[in-house]
Amino acid sequence: MAIRRDIYRKTEHQPEHPGEYLSEIIEETHGLTQSSLAVSLGVSFRTINQICNKRRGISPEIALKLSKFFGTTPQSWLNMQQAYDLWKAEQTTDVSHIQTLSA
Repeated sequence: MAIRRDIYRKTEHQPEHPGEYLSEIIEETHGLTQSSLAVSLGVSFRTINQICNKRRGISPEIALKLSKFFGTTPQSWLNMQQAYDLWKAEQTTDVSHIQTLSA
């Protein structure tokens, strides 16, 4: 079995947290607030507020709800979260002592 070594390339800049993107959408959409979004999604204000303030990530359940509300895909929300999480892990995880498997 061949191991694909090109499946991931390290990113030099910090990806946007999906909460930042969500905050921008809320600000740009007339009549939409964190509170009204929370009610529409059937979640607490605290949940939306924590996401917007980057204190909580996007779960698969929230991704499904956001995608239905905004007409997007759940995968787009999860991809943003995954990119952000991976970048953060790269900043704090030392892998220099691990040897790459030879083919």
